[in-house]
Amino acid sequence: MMKLGDYKFMIPEAVYQTLERSTEWKWPSQHRFLLGPSSQFVGNGEDRITLSGVIFPEWLGGAKQVNRFREMGGTGESYLLISGTGSIMGNWFIEGVNEKQSLFAAFGTPRKQEFTLTLRRQYP
Repeated sequence: MMKLGDYKFMIPEAVYQTLERSTEWKWPSQHRFLLGPSSQFVGNGEDRITLSGVIFPEWLGGAKQVNRFREMGGTGESYLLISGTGSIMGNWFIEGVNEKQSLFAAFGTPRKQEFTLTLRRQYP
C-alpha cells in the first residue's frame, strides 16, 4: 500500500482505510490604497497526509504497530515516503499519532485499535 522509511503499510500489519492529503501554496496579500489587495506567489506551503485505519492485534500484526509510529515520530527524523504504485513522494515526518482502543480482552488488552497518523512533508 505505502512505505514510510522501512515501515510497510500492508495487510499483516497496520492497514489504513482512508488517506487524506492537503497541499497549500503561499500567496500573501498587500493592501493597496483605493484598489483591491494584490497577491504574490512566494512558494510552497504545508503538505500533509492523514492516514486512518484499524488494527486487530489478535488477528494479524500484534499490538505494537501504533507504538512503532510513536517511536518513529520521536526520533525527530523524516522518512522517505513511497506510494503503493512506486511513486517517490519525498521525505515526510510524523507530526502526530492518535489512537483509540476498544473491544478489550483479559487484562485490558485491546482487540481493536483505531489509529490516525499525520505526516508532514519535509522540504529540502
